[in-house]
Order: sequence, then C-alpha cells, then structure tokens
Amino acid sequence: SWVYYSESWVSHLIQNGVIDSYNSAISNHSRINKWDGLSVAQVHWSSPSLGIQSSLHSAIKFMPLWRFETIPRYIRTFNHTLLDLGNEEDLLKVFQAAEPWSDLIQKVSAQLYIPGNNVTVDECMGTARPNCGITKELKLVKGKDKAGASGFKYNKVKSIPTIDGLVAQIAWKDNSLVLFLSTVYSGADDQRTLKRRKKPADKGAQSKPIQETFGDVAIKVIPIPTVSTPYNDE
Repeated sequence: SWVYYSESWVSHLIQNGVIDSYNSAISNHSRINKWDGLSVAQVHWSSPSLGIQSSLHSAIKFMPLWRFETIPRYIRTFNHTLLDLGNEEDLLKVFQAAEPWSDLIQKVSAQLYIPGNNVTVDECMGTARPNCGITKELKLVKGKDKAGASGFKYNKVKSIPTIDGLVAQIAWKDNSLVLFLSTVYSGADDQRTLKRRKKPADKGAQSKPIQETFGDVAIKVIPIPTVSTPYNDE
C-alpha cells in the first residue's frame, strides 16, 4: 500500500504544479520531475555476513544519490486524500499509519529472538535522568545533591520499586548522586561488587561524604552496587 500511496502523492503534486504540501511551485530543476516510480522489487538489502552483524544498504550501488534522497521526501505510508496535514488533529494519524509495521516487527522479533538479561538496546542500559518519570523522592534528592544536601553518604544506595514492582528505581551516591532504572537489579544490600575506586576530588559541597569514606587513602576497594558495574564496565 505504501507504494500506491507514494505514487498517488507524487502524481497529485505534479498535476497541481507543486513539490510539497506547502504548495511550493515546481521549477525546471525540481527533482520531482525525474521521479520514475517505486516498486518493492527495487528494495536492495545485503544480509549480515560472518563477522559483520549489521545489515548494509549501499544505495549508491543501485541508484544515483539524488534519487535515493528523493524517495524519503515523497514516500507516504498513508492515503493523502483522507488526511489534511494542515489539521493538527490529522497529524497524529500520519504516525499511526506506521503502527501495523511496528506491531509486525515486534511480533516477528519476539518469535525469532529471546533476549537474555545482559542486553543493551540503544543506551537503555544507563543512568536515568530526573525527568524520566522516576519517583519524586529521588528526583528531589538529586536536585539537592549539587549543594551537598541530598543526605546521602558516599556509596549509599536507596531503592524504591515502582507500584507494579517490575522496575527498581535506584539512587547511588558516587562522586554525585546517580539514578538508575533496572528490571534486573533491585539495589539490595546483597547486590554489591568489590571495585578499586580512586578518591574523587573532595572539593566544595561534596567533600564531606567523600572524606568520610576515603580519609587520606587515594585508592580503596569498596563494595559498589552491582547495578552500576554493567553500565561502567560493559
């Protein structure tokens, strides 16, 4: 259907002498004049090979660069005659048109691959921002931390589960207060890993909790929360 929608959209533009939905006039140099259609037979994709896990799409081997750049400009996943892009209420429907693709990809992916516990997807394994929806209690102490008023001693951990109990919301006092969201680690006292840690620069409001832990020692082995080790080491 996306091939039909795209062809219909380009035909509509050419018939009306414009190149986009803003009604910009076509000129002799407009790329749309060279449009020669789309077809699923034109999809060129290289499968992963041994030692190369990512799929490759070397478009310039099969078409000029200008043509490749034209395709995403005019491709349509929806029937342009049923939606008005000038109407904000219709704008959401444009994105909803991709939902069947998304649902199919997720369904097939779940059938082909069962992930383990130690999987990173785009940076989902990492620290959490205060505005990510984490509990207000941890968000507030994070805001107070720069002034040294979080109330956390160095290496202290506090964990608060979400209401459904599926996600642990964790705060850990390192050089500064670090926030985590985890479905694997709970932040419990028995989830600790011994690590050699260098004494941070104990200046300003953060100096007191650091000095209490390290004293005059430059390097010390301390049990840090295990939730932080995959993020830092892997």
